[in-house]
Amino acid sequence: MRSFLIALAVIVLCLMGCESTENSHNVYVKELVYGSFTDERDGQVYKTIVIGEQTWMVQNLNYEVENSYCYADDLKMCKKYGRLYTWAAAIDSVALANDEDNPLDCGYDKVCEIFGNIKGVCPDGWHLPSKEEWAALLALAGDESDACVALRATREWNDYDAYPAATNDLGFSAFAVSGRDDEGHFGQNGSITHFLSSSDLYLKLATCVVLDAFGKARVDKCFKHYAISVRCIQD
Repeated sequence: MRSFLIALAVIVLCLMGCESTENSHNVYVKELVYGSFTDERDGQVYKTIVIGEQTWMVQNLNYEVENSYCYADDLKMCKKYGRLYTWAAAIDSVALANDEDNPLDCGYDKVCEIFGNIKGVCPDGWHLPSKEEWAALLALAGDESDACVALRATREWNDYDAYPAATNDLGFSAFAVSGRDDEGHFGQNGSITHFLSSSDLYLKLATCVVLDAFGKARVDKCFKHYAISVRCIQD
């Protein structure tokens, strides 16, 4: 009888844990239930997930525009990792400059003040995340180390014994796809990835987010003329 009661208690505790809507980082993620979204511009389908109050694409954007590239100039890499965009391409600087109500001269070697949601290269109903939105996502995940562990995909990252392995607890599924410099050279995949934000910084720098295999997730700065990944967030 006693053994039965102990077993019953274990089952009850397990069920209570299974019903919880919070993961180990205490962030509401709907138990990693993914949605989907179809980009009407080219018919591509993207997985989505709710993290806290934000809804993110789970895959890097793969919409072709001028000054966007496939890793290693290989179309298969675009299908796998999405495209790499310069900052001007990501914010759609041409559209910003031609805005009749509030024209903005943004891009490389320029500084502009951007307010509100910037659709940029993202589809309708989505926008390029600001530095504040990126910072909110990282803060939900914990400190730099916790966020780095929770946001990275569990495969295709280099493993280093001194640093914790990725868990992808939040379902963000960031892969370690490197960027492209202005001379057409690509970095080595496996150890680091960058995501653009809509926030300007200096003449040649914009704000971005960096995740690496060494336990760091941070808001940082990236060269505007380098091409890196884009994740869109829902309006």
